[in-house]
Amino acid sequence: MRLTDMNTSNMLLISLLTMAAMTTAHAQCGSITAINISYVEDFVYVFEGRDTNFTLTIDDVVSDGILSFRSASPFHFELKDPDVTFNLTVGGNYPMNITTAIMGNVISIKELELLFTPDESEDTLVVGSQSVGVRRVPQLLSVVYIYVLLVWVVLSYISMGGSMDLKAIWQKIRRPYGILIGLFCQFIIMPALTFAIAQLITDEPEAQIGIVLVGTCPGGWLSNIFSVLLDVDFTLSITMTFFSSIIALGMMPLNLLIYASPFTGDDSRLGTPFVDLIQQLVILILPVFLGIGLSYKFKKFKKFCEKVIKPISALLIIVGLSLGIPADLYAYTTSPINNWIASIITPIFGAFFGLSFARIFGRDLRTSITISLETGVQNALLGRTIVALFYPQPEADLIARVQVTFVLVTLIEGTVASLIYSLFRYICCRKQCDKIMPKDEEKNDEEVVVVDDIEPNIGYESNGNTTNPSGAENAGFEMHED
Repeated sequence: MRLTDMNTSNMLLISLLTMAAMTTAHAQCGSITAINISYVEDFVYVFEGRDTNFTLTIDDVVSDGILSFRSASPFHFELKDPDVTFNLTVGGNYPMNITTAIMGNVISIKELELLFTPDESEDTLVVGSQSVGVRRVPQLLSVVYIYVLLVWVVLSYISMGGSMDLKAIWQKIRRPYGILIGLFCQFIIMPALTFAIAQLITDEPEAQIGIVLVGTCPGGWLSNIFSVLLDVDFTLSITMTFFSSIIALGMMPLNLLIYASPFTGDDSRLGTPFVDLIQQLVILILPVFLGIGLSYKFKKFKKFCEKVIKPISALLIIVGLSLGIPADLYAYTTSPINNWIASIITPIFGAFFGLSFARIFGRDLRTSITISLETGVQNALLGRTIVALFYPQPEADLIARVQVTFVLVTLIEGTVASLIYSLFRYICCRKQCDKIMPKDEEKNDEEVVVVDDIEPNIGYESNGNTTNPSGAENAGFEMHED
């Protein structure tokens, strides 16, 4: 009796294992038990506004029925003939190839579903799916813009190196509290913050990687520009940008490994190109040292960088927007609301945490605002360049949508803040500002005086001569005479 029960149990176990093996085998073929399917290609690509053929192979059919196709997102791509169907019968001439045409509408990565309706049932089964990538049609303007962007980034790094006052920077390094707080916020707080935002805002892996990539980028020229426009500590800003650009050689790949890997999964096309990334960062660091060397060797180059930083920055913004908006127009028209929300709140939260940590650790208001700018305003253009150069399409364009919208939103937020500050400064402290900044600017073109909380940060005597600032941490954007 016990032997019989044991044999029965073994037979039942064997049957279950056999059924599980059959189900697994069918699943690996991309189907349920009614039909076995294999795909000619792992991925099907189509350009926006164009069509292409999709082919699959029917290996075997165990039940008569009708095979049809359905786009998981007709907004992004659709079937040219959505009503086409294929009658499949048991014992047919298999394997058999089946081809249908699909039309690309909007850049995306979506699924084409395979549906099978058995003759003996009215239920429609999803027996497989095929990934469809819709790409942008290649345009010369987009290629030109990427290389203009690369030149833009290189020139900004040369300008940064050329405008660095090594003596003033050395004073910051001797008391590195502001620098250390800024680097902590930039490479510890921001990556973790953007990782949380990516998880909460969207479930698309391309957008999630794009958000995290923004958070792992070092500071850039834009934060330096806003530090000048807002009259905060330019020396600290450029020092933080310099050190963050160097530290990014190790921290950016490390943070991407920690925070981007959970979103890539097994998709090798979304994997971070670590070797290419490090090489690109090294190449972009060299212009900084080139600028420093030219500034040290030729004093006029340093003065040139100091005098033209504002007009060149404005020119770069105009040229960048003139080329970038048409080249990346797709990012503004196709980005879901989630991308825009992430682009809006990321710099705001970053600036908030930067300001909060700086105040917690006892930094003065001007230093705290500088750290806030350096934390919230990431070098998303660097991320945009890396994505365009090293990721495949259409993944690159989908990831880059976050960087593109982030740059635009940051420009708007920073410009609004600068206008509000300038208006407040003009209305509320016009008399003081007229006294601090004489109308005869040609005689004082090497003096830049900063206003903090209406009261000037630099002391003045009755005879109009300036006194030295009180403390390295409160030192503003100063241009020293050679």
